[in-house]
Amino acid sequence: MLLFLVTAALIAQVIAPNGVTNAASYASGFLSPGEIIAIFGQGLGPAQLVPLQLDQAGRIATALGGVTVAIDGRPAPLLYVSAGQVGAIVPYGIGSVNPRVTVTYRGSTSPALTMAFADAQPAIFTLDSSGNGQAAAINQDGSVNGSLNPASKGAVISLYGTGEGNTNPGGIDGQLSNGTTARPVLPVSVTVGGFPATVLYAAAAPSQVAGLFQVNVRVPSEALSGPAVPVVLKIGNKSSPKSVTIAVCGSGTGGC
Repeated sequence: MLLFLVTAALIAQVIAPNGVTNAASYASGFLSPGEIIAIFGQGLGPAQLVPLQLDQAGRIATALGGVTVAIDGRPAPLLYVSAGQVGAIVPYGIGSVNPRVTVTYRGSTSPALTMAFADAQPAIFTLDSSGNGQAAAINQDGSVNGSLNPASKGAVISLYGTGEGNTNPGGIDGQLSNGTTARPVLPVSVTVGGFPATVLYAAAAPSQVAGLFQVNVRVPSEALSGPAVPVVLKIGNKSSPKSVTIAVCGSGTGGC
């Protein structure tokens, strides 16, 4: 019985293999500065999910529900914590080739999971939070893009993502956007159905935490119409998964 209790204590808190993922795509293995991530495992925090809180400086707190996360030795802002999953934001100051991730809950720290550094790890958030299918995108008229509300060719559509890497001005961990449009240092491009889209805006999402960015693009006239047209975001030399789509039809900005 004693041996069982000791063994249980040793494995009670652990990050799952490949359990540190991009929160939009669930791709694992790499971390980029400012990337919003989801950490999966067991014993990582309290049984009931605890949502984010702001600290005295008005930033996303780095201690929540008895949980802290360290990445490359730096405290990460926490979006939510629970026993099986923790949402965090990679500190902008990471820079080692192999950053290590640990989760501490009530003084007990998980074994470190070693990752690889990437200057960018772009991904587009999807409507059902699966990392695939319909993007969480807003049409030019303010409606949510989807098969019932497709975007017209030539219209502007807003996409939301993470993993843009370092920004100018430099990102501040956990800070909410306060009118400063921090832009990715690396070049940004988007294709819709394989055709280049004109990027009109690529910077911090207004009123959101640093690490969540917005890209406004004009849907190219060459794009095919359909309920699931692939949209790919490229930052530097890294591209988002090709499994994310938007709905497109017709032409002109007045609707389909």
